[in-house]
This record gives sequence, C-alpha cells and structure tokens, in this order.
Amino acid sequence: MLHYFYSEQREATAVVSIVILDEALTLWQFGIPEEHQPSRVVLVNARAALQNHLETLRESFVTKSKTIPPSPDLDALRESGVPTVSDEAFSNSLDDLNTRRRTLLGLVEADGRQWQRTQEIE
Repeated sequence: MLHYFYSEQREATAVVSIVILDEALTLWQFGIPEEHQPSRVVLVNARAALQNHLETLRESFVTKSKTIPPSPDLDALRESGVPTVSDEAFSNSLDDLNTRRRTLLGLVEADGRQWQRTQEIE
C-alpha cells in the first residue's frame, strides 16, 4: 500500500522519508570518522532494513535509475562542527553504493518526484 501512496506535500511521503533516512545513514557511516559515529550495530541494522525494503521494491515496483543521484554534501556537516572524512574518502565510499543510490533515485522517479540534496529538504 505504501508503494501507491502519494501526497502533494513532499515532506509527508514515505518515499522522501526513506531517501532522507538512507542519505543520513550514508553520511553517518561513510562521511563521519568512526570514532564520532553512533553505534555501528545501529547503523548496520538500519541500513540492512532499508536494503531489504529496497530489494522488495525492486522486485515489484521500482527499477534502478540510469543515473546516479548527486552526492550528499559534507560541507553542511563541517559548517555545523561535525568532524568528517576527506571528500576523496567519502567519494570512494559512495562508489560502492552506486546500485543502492540508483535504486533510491528510481524510487523517487517512480513517485513522480525529483531528487533533492538532503540538506535542502526541510
């Protein structure tokens, strides 16, 4: 049922919430040095739960986008005083997430929406 729910209010949709959560987890796990991250178990379990959800969607509802969405921006974290890894290290980590992020973009596109950087969504 969630696959077919559509709201005119972007921030009220399940699709947008899933993408924001996944991008936040990506920033936490790959953009912040390990000593400043929340519990590794929490990150891994949350990402695994989202991955299971994405796999279910791929089987019945969503196809991967042909393009990769824009990378999350570490500058907003830095400006807030949050320690981050280097841009190069973060970019290398994102390379391993291309399929996952293309699936997320496919989810956004299937919902008739456009990808926005997480920090721009309020």
